[in-house]
Amino acid sequence: MELEKNKNELLVYIVVLLLGVIAIVSGQFLGNTINGIFTSIGTSILASAIIYFLLNHFVGSPILPIVSSLQKLDLSLKESVELLNQTSKVGLIGIWSRRMSIDNEIWIKKIKESKSTIDILGYAVHFLPEHYEFNELIETKNKEGCRIRILLGKPDGYYIKARNEEEKNEGSISDRIKTTLARLSPLLEQGFIEIRLHDAPLYNSIYKFDSEMLVTPHLYGLRGAAAPLMNLKEIDKGIFEIYNKHFEDIWSISEDYSLSKQD
Repeated sequence: MELEKNKNELLVYIVVLLLGVIAIVSGQFLGNTINGIFTSIGTSILASAIIYFLLNHFVGSPILPIVSSLQKLDLSLKESVELLNQTSKVGLIGIWSRRMSIDNEIWIKKIKESKSTIDILGYAVHFLPEHYEFNELIETKNKEGCRIRILLGKPDGYYIKARNEEEKNEGSISDRIKTTLARLSPLLEQGFIEIRLHDAPLYNSIYKFDSEMLVTPHLYGLRGAAAPLMNLKEIDKGIFEIYNKHFEDIWSISEDYSLSKQD
């Protein structure tokens, strides 16, 4: 096989050299202008053939590294296309290694772009009401016709206590929930939002903005901010509808929260 390959290469060199010689010789029988052109072409062909021959036999083929790089690039592109094809089929349009990796302004942008629905499910979602624009923006979106539902953990619930133990920070989640409720009270009092409290084993936090959704899985002993974050888009038979059903299921079994019950 190697011998046959070498024979073919040698044949190619001979043919190329002959073409160069023919071009140079032909130029001698033509006019001055054509003579120069053919001589230049023939000389270039000869020089290229000689240089390639020397490089190939004493240094190694100069083409092989390029071919190898192109093959790797082609494989990488094919894998990327396949990955994009798979993610597009389930509606996954973005992913981050940690929720804290994205700027808070992205959350505010998602809220601003919402037209009909904002649904939030988590334990405390403490980071959102902390933003200085949040309450005013939620009020504005409600007045524009957007329904806003927020599902928080029941501060004294069984699963909240279990989650506290996982995070090895007893009481902190309950405190964060109470702080969130206090910050949301003005919105609830004026009817801009609906709040329910759940006591369920929560495997994900969900933030739905119309036909888009941000989802954070709950990992053992890890706060939500340090867990991965997925950005989903609503498509037929995609992941979005699975998480949307999850939200609705928990909403249906959770308790209404009102300020009058707290008095």
